Amino acid sequence: PDFWQKVLSDEAFNALSRQHLQIEACGEGSPRTTAGFHVRNLSDFHPVRVCGSADPEEIEAALPLEVGERRPLRHGDVIVLNASH
Repeated sequence: PDFWQKVLSDEAFNALSRQHLQIEACGEGSPRTTAGFHVRNLSDFHPVRVCGSADPEEIEAALPLEVGERRPLRHGDVIVLNASH
C-alpha cells in the first residue's frame, strides 16, 4: 500500500478499492526485453478504461474493459475508474 500512496494523489488513493482493478507485471525485464504491466478490470459497477491521455473526449471514446479483461499498459497511459469525474 505504501507504493500506491506515493504514486497516487490522496483523492485517487482514497477512491481506489481492491475490487476495482489489478495491476499485473509481465515480462522478464532482462536486458533484451522490458518488463511491462497489464491492468485487469475486477468490477461490474466501475469498469476500467485505458486511455492515452486525460482528455475528456478520449476518455468518453475509450471502451470499458469487461470484467476479468486485461489490457497492456504503455508509457503515458491513463487508467480511468470513473469516467464521469
